Amino acid sequence: MIAVRGVVDRVGPTLLRAVHLPAEQAVVTDVVIAESGRKQRLAAGDLLLGVSATATEAVALLHSAGERQVAAVLLKPPAATAASVLSAARKANVALIEVHSHTAWAQLVWLLRTVLDAAADEYEAAETGAEPDPSGLGDLFRLADAAAAVVDAP
Repeated sequence: MIAVRGVVDRVGPTLLRAVHLPAEQAVVTDVVIAESGRKQRLAAGDLLLGVSATATEAVALLHSAGERQVAAVLLKPPAATAASVLSAARKANVALIEVHSHTAWAQLVWLLRTVLDAAADEYEAAETGAEPDPSGLGDLFRLADAAAAVVDAP
């Protein structure tokens, strides 16, 4: 289990920046890509990626996200920094995360899923009392595996 701030911290400031974080951060459970013009199947804890969303579309996404207790909405500039979008995020009590403008959405999805998988593994190990990886290289190997999958190479 990992909160929105933990996801942003693990992915790093090169790709993600928290624009708005509610006082109580939701636990992130999944990554969902917003589909324009289609009714979304959203659940509490989702990270909702607003791929190519305009500021107007982002406001609507945030409204839906708030109703369904989505953990965060991720947007690229200029939508992520629009005053109307920030206001909607505060009103919906949903985290608003800015994605660096040159980040490929497909790579971000892989990276986010890797972060969620690693957090789930850590949580499971803590619950079962399993020993953590003594080398400390578990995250490094997971990152290497994620990078290999993105570039389709060993």
